[in-house]
Amino acid sequence: MTKHLKSLLLALLFVTFFSTFIEAKPTKHGFAKVSNAKLYYEVAGKGEPLILIHGGNMDRRMWDAQFDVFAEHYKVIRYDVRGFGKSDKQVKPFAHHQDLYDLMKFLHIEKAYIVGLSLGGAIATDFTLTHPEMVKALVLSCPGIVGFQFSPEAQ
Repeated sequence: MTKHLKSLLLALLFVTFFSTFIEAKPTKHGFAKVSNAKLYYEVAGKGEPLILIHGGNMDRRMWDAQFDVFAEHYKVIRYDVRGFGKSDKQVKPFAHHQDLYDLMKFLHIEKAYIVGLSLGGAIATDFTLTHPEMVKALVLSCPGIVGFQFSPEAQ
């Protein structure tokens, strides 16, 4: 594991467990047009891009404790996944990893550190498998599994 990735992971763990939840202050926010929808996003800080993807039944605010801290060293982007928070609801078939690709293109980001929790981890994994050239490093916490088929007995 690279020194930079270890530092990022340790910082993420530290901030997650030892910080208080204070409302984060983005320096830029808005809606990005993706296929058949608009995604709400927020950006803060300068430096290499770091994208935070929230878990299911949550929205971008789950990263409040980390957002400002990481913005001291990175250009931090967090967004509401389609169907959550301020982003449009699902109306037609879509792929979350394609939404992330479209968001990165909208924000002119060629390559980023990607951090995902649960559903966000599944999105980050699918994105990395589809566009490995756009990922500097991948940090997953309790990632969901997409495409797994349960047996009829388990259903």
